[in-house]
Amino acid sequence: MVPRSPNSSGMTLVELVASFAVVLLLAGIVVPTVKARIEAARIERAERDITVLGSAVRDFWRANGVWPCRDGAGNADGLDVLVTGATVPTSNPWSSSTDWWSRVSGRSDVLWNHLGRNTPGGSSSAPYPSSRSQGWRGPFLDATPLDPWGRPYVVLVGAGHASPSGSDPVHLVVLSAGSDGEITTPIQLTTSATSTGVIAAGDVGLLVWRRT
Repeated sequence: MVPRSPNSSGMTLVELVASFAVVLLLAGIVVPTVKARIEAARIERAERDITVLGSAVRDFWRANGVWPCRDGAGNADGLDVLVTGATVPTSNPWSSSTDWWSRVSGRSDVLWNHLGRNTPGGSSSAPYPSSRSQGWRGPFLDATPLDPWGRPYVVLVGAGHASPSGSDPVHLVVLSAGSDGEITTPIQLTTSATSTGVIAAGDVGLLVWRRT
């Protein structure tokens, strides 16, 4: 019998190769499962965040009698979109350029300026009116975080304009672009748009209100 020449671990080369193959096989099974669970957890967190944000936007409307659309100059219908996070992005945070980004880069503000403090546009010079019977009595939420993929949630407040025009959205939604980073939910501009299936597949969102 030919004596076996053990290596430092006491295993033959064949045994090492076999062990390595088993490790690779297990990794091929475990890694996708772990990734899927992590992604599912991110979606669940986004859904929770969106529910909280949507409730806060509704609470704002109940208290103020208007949706949070005021800009820093005091124009009641001055904004189309509010974003979470500390600042309005200066470059497109999503994987494609859509009407959403054009509205964020043109007519937007951070959500915190409206629901966290009464400073539209980051200024205290044109606040929402406040009175004993009705007015701004926030904060309406504790924080406005980015979504689990590091991008802002968007709130399409243009639907809540007091005097809507043909270029104003119909649906007031809270939305995350999801894992692919692309917002595929369209901005509907006509009241004939259906209120069902508003949030497109791949996005995570909530319909807060619909203009009729």
